[in-house]
Amino acid sequence: MVFLNVVSESLQSLTSNRLRSVLTMLGVVWGTASVVFLLGWGRGFVRTMETESRTAGDGYVILWPKQVRSEIGGRKGGRQLVFELKEIDVIRDHCPSARYVTTANDLWYVIKHGSRLKRGHIHGSNLDAANIYNLNIEHGRFLQPHDLKDSRRVIVLGADLKEALFPRGYQAVGSRVKIRGISFEVIGVLKKKGDTLVESGGPDDEKAYIPITSFLRHLSGSRNITQIDVQPEDQHHSRECIEEVRAALAKELDFAFDDAEAIEVIDLASIIGSLDTMALIIAVFVTIVGVITLFVGGVGVMNIMLVSVTERTREVGIRKAIGAKRRHILAQFLGEALTITALSGIVGIAVGCVICLIFAAVPRPTILAAPEISAFTIAGSLLVMVLIGLFAGTLPAFRAARMDPVDSLRCE
Repeated sequence: MVFLNVVSESLQSLTSNRLRSVLTMLGVVWGTASVVFLLGWGRGFVRTMETESRTAGDGYVILWPKQVRSEIGGRKGGRQLVFELKEIDVIRDHCPSARYVTTANDLWYVIKHGSRLKRGHIHGSNLDAANIYNLNIEHGRFLQPHDLKDSRRVIVLGADLKEALFPRGYQAVGSRVKIRGISFEVIGVLKKKGDTLVESGGPDDEKAYIPITSFLRHLSGSRNITQIDVQPEDQHHSRECIEEVRAALAKELDFAFDDAEAIEVIDLASIIGSLDTMALIIAVFVTIVGVITLFVGGVGVMNIMLVSVTERTREVGIRKAIGAKRRHILAQFLGEALTITALSGIVGIAVGCVICLIFAAVPRPTILAAPEISAFTIAGSLLVMVLIGLFAGTLPAFRAARMDPVDSLRCE
């Protein structure tokens, strides 16, 4: 009952000066809407970074052979290192920290099916490529051991290649395409990935995968492997995996372990970890900005409440003269501040949700993630709103409660 009386008196006080109340509430409405949007966008951004950064793969290490800098074992420095298929077995046999390893020879070729032509990124790979690059089959199958053993002329098409070469209604799996006049059987079609934040060698939907043995025999005409990709067993310890792989290759290819120029390395696992950290920092930053914005609105509420206390000094004196205690005056003004912030907060949450829905509906780059309206976002906004109400109402309420009734009654 006391609570209802406080709310009723607060509403009467607000309606007695509608313009001032509305202007005061606007600051809190905007602050609450900002908090809802920024919290939602922060969660959406973190989720997008986690998803998109791993769409290309769960994090792997890229290795390229370069020139040996120093002499070792009587062999001169400056020689060019060359990877061959046997290096894949060396890594598998001597590097327990390497979970998957694949060759990554790739060239751009025109793929032909009937009268249709499409330029695609042809990858010579093995079975581990599906796990390293996070490839999912839509139709058919991926490469199998017998495909590599027999150097079979088979191919797995990315989604964009399939759509260009086999329009709706045409069956891709089981058909044949030609690359440089050589016929390859389509054994699989990959699910569409779309744009990803981390891409190696172009969009994944424009890539096609063939056995590395077929690539070397029919397309490149060489025994050399241009690139090896390794996925660590533990993504958080990719540096240890790199050192282990470097040591195994140094022994196999006869170069010094500490020769940093012999093999060029790109650690995508660490890059993805950095993206996760950046996403978390941005989420914290936008949350702080939103809370600060709401506190600015709270300062406006406090100023108006202080003005209200001054204007109603005589009213406070009368209430105290007829028996009102300090706690009653305190509850009255604190209730008014909480009522203002509560009403403003509810409107602000509604406005923030509408902004989130509009932002999610319009076309935008992948980096501009769609805000997530969740129970966490709403609960967080409500909690901040209550804290702002207490912050805005405490000082004016205590000032009113400490007034001397005699001095208050003398006020004109």
